Amino acid sequence: MVSFYLVMRVTHERGIDYEAVDYATQDPRALFLSQTILGVLGAVMDEATDIVSSLYALAKHKADLTFKELFISGRTLGQEIMGPLINVLVLIFMAEALPMTILYLRDNNTLVYTFKYTLSLGVIQSLSSAIGIVLTVIFATLCSALFLRNKKAEVVEK
Repeated sequence: MVSFYLVMRVTHERGIDYEAVDYATQDPRALFLSQTILGVLGAVMDEATDIVSSLYALAKHKADLTFKELFISGRTLGQEIMGPLINVLVLIFMAEALPMTILYLRDNNTLVYTFKYTLSLGVIQSLSSAIGIVLTVIFATLCSALFLRNKKAEVVEK
């Protein structure tokens, strides 16, 4: 949500047209925000779960890992997961706009005009989602490494 807000603030919502949701009686910004959050939520939860469970298994298998080693392992794993997740979300958001894009192009609209009115929302959603996925790698890895390091310290003390 923070990444969505940052993207919207930086761009001052220029080039974003909410005509696709004109039929709705609710605020189009709120609908767009909720659509973006729901789109990225599954990917972020999947990514965080993969990182946390993998680091837990690694720490359980090799108990002498330092915080730095755990963090580097989590970051490496996150980088491997990040690319495919971003690609999937970009394709989902763009596929959603594809029927409307085809209609605009069939009506002899220019490519620039068509992009402005159909794909601009998908680009913003994709950018916000990509930022969220990248930040998830950092936070999930950091929290897991800290927790697992503290957990190892508790086990050693007992």
